[in-house]
Amino acid sequence: MNPHEFEMLDGPDILVCDEAHIIKNTRADVTQALKQVKCQRRIALTGSPLQNNLMEYYCMVDFVREGFLGSSHEFRNRFQNPIENGQHTNSTADDVKIMNQRSHILYEQLKGFVQRMDMNVVKMDLPPKTVYVMSVKLSPLQRKLYKSFLDVHGFTKDKVSGEKIMKRSFFAGYQALAQMMTMEDCYSVFCGVAARLKDNFSGFLS
Repeated sequence: MNPHEFEMLDGPDILVCDEAHIIKNTRADVTQALKQVKCQRRIALTGSPLQNNLMEYYCMVDFVREGFLGSSHEFRNRFQNPIENGQHTNSTADDVKIMNQRSHILYEQLKGFVQRMDMNVVKMDLPPKTVYVMSVKLSPLQRKLYKSFLDVHGFTKDKVSGEKIMKRSFFAGYQALAQMMTMEDCYSVFCGVAARLKDNFSGFLS
């Protein structure tokens, strides 16, 4: 037995896992490795909402209290399938009713050790948020590229057609425009502005 295996067998009193949303698969190597650590208590911390994927939620709960919700197959039949069946646009009134019932049952079972907190918990301890908005004019080349992009992708055509195209290629368009926004000339201007801000506001960008 190597020292690492010995440490896992004679583990700590408490195991705290930050970014615990990584534990989203019961068969993943990281999940299996963490479950080998013998300890009296486990705490899982995450800032990511997991309600949209119930099996990922199950994996986190099962890590903290293994077996509390049964096997993954039991959880899927008892909670996941009924809850998801009531979330479709064509779900019947009975589907929605069952969804609400199972959601309530799951909430009641977990409320003893699952704590849901929002930003209000730490709001008083955080400094005031300051937003700096810097407007940078497009260079002649950037303006030419921008206009060509709009023409080629139809954004300068009639309103109805433009809206349809914009919805279909929004993310692709955003990525293309982002490349123009981060060209060397634009970046140099930003660095100059950032340098002046650093001089005026000591430590702001450090």
